[in-house]
Amino acid sequence: MNLSWRTLTRQSAVLLFFALLGVITLSPLIFHLGTQVPGEIDFFHFNWNYWWMRHALETGQNPYYTEMVMVPFRHNLALHSLTPVWFPLYLIVEPIAGQLVATNLTLWISVVLTGWTTTLFLRQQKIHHALALSGGVILALSPNMRGQLLGTHLDLIGFFWMPVLLLLWDRVARQVTQAGGIGWAALVGLALWGAWLTDPVVMVWLALLLGPFALLTFFQAEGWRTRARLVFLGVFAVGIMLALAWIIGPLQPLLDSDMDAFSPLSYQTARDYALSLKVWEWQPQQGEPRGFGMLLVVVTGIALVMLVGRLFSLPLDRKTRAQQAAPLHNTLPPFSAQRGKGQGDRGKQSFPLNGRFWLLVALPPLILALGPDITVNGTQIPLPFRLLHNLTSGQYRVAGRFVPVATLALIVFAGQTFTPWITRLRRPAGRGLLVGALLLVYLADTHTFVPLDVMSPPPPYQFYTAMRHENADYVVLEVPTS
Repeated sequence: MNLSWRTLTRQSAVLLFFALLGVITLSPLIFHLGTQVPGEIDFFHFNWNYWWMRHALETGQNPYYTEMVMVPFRHNLALHSLTPVWFPLYLIVEPIAGQLVATNLTLWISVVLTGWTTTLFLRQQKIHHALALSGGVILALSPNMRGQLLGTHLDLIGFFWMPVLLLLWDRVARQVTQAGGIGWAALVGLALWGAWLTDPVVMVWLALLLGPFALLTFFQAEGWRTRARLVFLGVFAVGIMLALAWIIGPLQPLLDSDMDAFSPLSYQTARDYALSLKVWEWQPQQGEPRGFGMLLVVVTGIALVMLVGRLFSLPLDRKTRAQQAAPLHNTLPPFSAQRGKGQGDRGKQSFPLNGRFWLLVALPPLILALGPDITVNGTQIPLPFRLLHNLTSGQYRVAGRFVPVATLALIVFAGQTFTPWITRLRRPAGRGLLVGALLLVYLADTHTFVPLDVMSPPPPYQFYTAMRHENADYVVLEVPTS
């Protein structure tokens, strides 16, 4: 991949933009990384995780098994939100700046990565620069992301894995007939393993997003030999993931776990965490992880009307139609603009007509997010979420966690729908003002400018320090417990 100086400068500016936006989002926490924590109580959970993983490695224990919670019972942590993907960062930062800084910094990094990689993927999908940047903001600062930040849910802030895997697989499909394809497939396998180390929920997201995208590239490939090689590279990538998961984790502990040992959750619990059937309730209160934000709902609705009603249609000449129907590996590389040979063609760009595809991709996670059933006129209608609930022995309790998948797919759908129209605005300043105004509305709508709730962690009581320095084993009873 050849990147020009202009491209590097532009992407550096995008990265800096999201770095600053992350500071605003996490204010005032970002200015008190070592003394404050987000305002929900789950912060202790991940601080303990990383302390335990380091302690286990230093003492020759398997990090996936512990007797240090609910003594004397031994617990398998394969399905626990251990989130070892952030552990290397913890090992670097914690000795220098302390434990709270290490975990709190992870929140900021995730916001930056999500916005940046989403923007890159949207550009790869030939969405206009301004709309691509907006899409990155919408996903990185979505109500769902803000809710996970408030809860310090390091396992559920890995939204960036979705655009990262889509970008990597796109590169595999483009180089399927070249020697570089095997290298990109290996990176796909490594990224899949990283997503698994973040949380099994992320793997469910990828199944709903990367799976359909891989099928799209399969059918767009030219000839059965190319398709067969694409399948081989996909199997190779999965093999890399499984090999790493078997050797390092978490595959062996997962196979060793007993799902019957966990108490199944009721359908009512899933209903409590589901997306409302009422669209006007998709704008949550501050810190509420469900919903899309009203601006995305309205923009998607307009894009849907444009698609279904064909209210606006751009005339396409034969050359443009041929380019849009071309096999995937013949299309433009990411971040590139197609320029005509003549002066009259300057600045023209062809855009893929895949908006309908991404709308279809958004439907399954959107339906799953509605929970186990909906009630219409007093009649309860069961939904597909029940299948997932039963398949996981009642352990998948939060239906609203499918919202990020639907959000990204709807962003791509809306971006591809509106790109031909924003390019018709001849003055770049006009495009910037329009998109900038909409972004400000979205940021206000999703409470981005409202300071994040923070609090002080419990004090490090002296008796903990004294016990730590004694050569003895203690069992500490913390009340209440659950």
